[in-house]
Amino acid sequence: MKKPPVISRILATIFDFVLVAALCLVSLIPAIISLVNTLISNNNLNITALFISAFFGGGLTIVIIIVYSIVLPVYWNGQTLGKRFFFMQTIKQNGDQVDFKCMFIRVMFRVFMIFVTFGVSIFVDFITLCFSKRHVTFYDILASTCVKDVIE
Repeated sequence: MKKPPVISRILATIFDFVLVAALCLVSLIPAIISLVNTLISNNNLNITALFISAFFGGGLTIVIIIVYSIVLPVYWNGQTLGKRFFFMQTIKQNGDQVDFKCMFIRVMFRVFMIFVTFGVSIFVDFITLCFSKRHVTFYDILASTCVKDVIE
């Protein structure tokens, strides 16, 4: 199994991040409009509209992140759009395709570490990805996954 270049993994991650961030921003447009409206005219109706639009926009954001990061790779043989563009896929270390449980552990541990370390874990992952012999990150180790080149 051929490992993809580290730069390809980094670029695929950036690609995925920008795409998900754009989708989440679009889902939050009603909340942003409600916020501006509330700042201009602070009344109970605008505050209620802001609360409702922020609640549903935040919920939609969570759904977008879960579907893109967990569900899409399960149905696309371990690929997101970024990994597909850079010809990579996530697989289990034994060579099998990833399943929902495996991707859930991988993504939730990654998100948890980003929140707990206030983003420092992103740099630690970068360092382990670049300098470890197997070019894996902590969330790859925890979920027993690895990333391989699709073109061999």
